[in-house]
Amino acid sequence: MCRELAKALTPRLNVGEELWSAAAERAAEALQGVSGDIAAELEKRGFTAEYRDLSFPGVLVWGRVELAEKKVYVDREALKILGERLAASGRNASSAQLEALVLAHELFHIIDGRCPPQYCEPAAVIFSLRLTGAGE
Repeated sequence: MCRELAKALTPRLNVGEELWSAAAERAAEALQGVSGDIAAELEKRGFTAEYRDLSFPGVLVWGRVELAEKKVYVDREALKILGERLAASGRNASSAQLEALVLAHELFHIIDGRCPPQYCEPAAVIFSLRLTGAGE
């Protein structure tokens, strides 16, 4: 279920079985010791979240971490598109649930800043789906 949902949410996320397995392992490691309270996890690490326009023509950006600023930015318009993709996969989510998915995704990048680039994005998607319970 998690893999199908990940593909629905991020159509460009097309990795082979080996990379998917490595990403799933990395996500599982990052989940250890993390509570389901995403805001508390961000705060524990000194980060705050804000809305900001991040996307531009042809590029959809859900969120972004700015380490130097200790900020996680979320794009409201991108959340709408994320909601549409989720609905197209047969699931519905509130704006709060969509925001939680994005914040959880960015939390992964904060927790595992050394994730190998070839499977970092799939790992972040898996992490966010599992942490929020959306991938169950």
